Amino acid sequence: MITSFCIEWHNWGDITPVYHVATETTKVFRRKKLLTTGQYNDIGNAFITTSIPLSQEKCDYLFSLIDTIVSEASGKGYMQKICDGYYWRLLIRHSDKHVQMIEGTTIAPNTACELELAIRDILHSERYMGRPHLFGIC
Repeated sequence: MITSFCIEWHNWGDITPVYHVATETTKVFRRKKLLTTGQYNDIGNAFITTSIPLSQEKCDYLFSLIDTIVSEASGKGYMQKICDGYYWRLLIRHSDKHVQMIEGTTIAPNTACELELAIRDILHSERYMGRPHLFGIC
């Protein structure tokens, strides 16, 4: 069973000023029913962070999308050579403590867009002030 997941988004641009988002981390925890997110610059200073409690229904929906992504991504690669752009990594923690990693650049599993939109809707409903970067495909 999947217990939590983390979406990391990294700006792989040639030059990232300290006032631009260089990294974003979004985590969802099944047991705690909690979504956390933060945007950071190149030197690790946070621009904006938040924690949002989730209803059981929203939590179950997000984890059902992750289950779909895991089955969709089986044996597929999403890394493309890029000189300037972004990189995402999805870390999926299972109840047996192993962590599965799916990563990519400008492409992602089909269900990733649905997951991104669902997380954006949750953040928007909580009046999140940032512009979320998750997979960068929606």
